[in-house]
Amino acid sequence: MEEAYELIIRNGDVVLPGEVRKLDVGVKDGRIAALGEALHGSPATTIIDAAGQYVLPGMIDMHVHFNEPAFGHWEGFRSGSASLAAGGCTCYADMPLNGNPPTVNIEALRLKTEAAAGNSAVDYVLWGGLVPGNLEDLEELAAAGVTGFKAFISNPGGEGEGRFREVDDNTLYQGMVRIAAIGGILALHAESEEMTSALGAAALREGRSTARDFAASRPPEAELEAVARALLYSERTGCRLHFVHISTSAALELIHEAKQRGLDVTAETCPHYLIF
Repeated sequence: MEEAYELIIRNGDVVLPGEVRKLDVGVKDGRIAALGEALHGSPATTIIDAAGQYVLPGMIDMHVHFNEPAFGHWEGFRSGSASLAAGGCTCYADMPLNGNPPTVNIEALRLKTEAAAGNSAVDYVLWGGLVPGNLEDLEELAAAGVTGFKAFISNPGGEGEGRFREVDDNTLYQGMVRIAAIGGILALHAESEEMTSALGAAALREGRSTARDFAASRPPEAELEAVARALLYSERTGCRLHFVHISTSAALELIHEAKQRGLDVTAETCPHYLIF
């Protein structure tokens, strides 16, 4: 019996959760509808012969920094998404801080959405931002479809009046209250701004400006203090929390202990942290 598959990928080595099998993949209405041997299509079905090739699920990258609107010449949706597609990534989530304006209110989200429309090679979602002064914007951003919110405890850098700014304690806590109320999630760059800025300023005053000096201005304690603070706020507010690019095993132990206590908290790291 002929099925209404618009696409069948034949003869590939399909990577399944527990094994690799030579199977056909049938696609209907843009979704995988069947895995099987010798699937039958219709005369209109497109056939791709994947013999000798692995057929894998697409990767999802939840932490992408494109620079639109305004700075797409650095890396924008068109070139960045094409690179992701070439690497096997079929969906990504773009962070809110690199464009101008950053995605911290509904108008900025509209500008970013317009920049992305028709220019992405793969599927995408957008993060919103939590910054001082935008607590009243969080519900509207969530209703408009942002996948979650991103905040920095330390200075994210950048130039200009409209740049993405780090949160103060009250903004972080009140933001987590609001994000919890709408069932959202907060992704957090956790470093103590007070500690890193003081150490960095001291190094510059003493004429120390090498890469090692910069690294020394961000000691493990700066991450540990910020992670502990955020976990306390998460426990008090019920806000789901994701820590981005955690760099110390001690911080991971704090996060693991919080998970054991029942907090809805996750973390990621970076390959270069593991290598260096």
